[in-house]
Amino acid sequence: MSELGYTLLTALGLSLAALAPSASTAANLTRGIDQDGDHYVVLDGPIIPGDAAKLANEIDAANAAGYTLDALRLNSPGGNVWEALQMAIMVRSVRNMATAVHQRSVCMSMPIGGPVRTPIATR
Repeated sequence: MSELGYTLLTALGLSLAALAPSASTAANLTRGIDQDGDHYVVLDGPIIPGDAAKLANEIDAANAAGYTLDALRLNSPGGNVWEALQMAIMVRSVRNMATAVHQRSVCMSMPIGGPVRTPIATR
């Protein structure tokens, strides 16, 4: 599949994952480094307007610090379709950014972005 095809599929996947009822609280985004030295961001919670900007800030902060984010870990019941669409496009724009999805996340059944999509156990 072409890069454009993957980008569109990613955007569609996160958009569909966001169809769950909207919530009143934003997703929490936190950074971390795993035991292999890979940098990641965890998105935990419902997606609402403003969350795409928060993800963009995390990507920019990583770039400014001299590294790229290796993964986005998702644990979301869904939320705002347009925010999710913007986030999907961002994920596809980061070279080799993988996604890891908590098994009970709405995103688990959707074709979200990144070169690798890995299910991870819920907490």
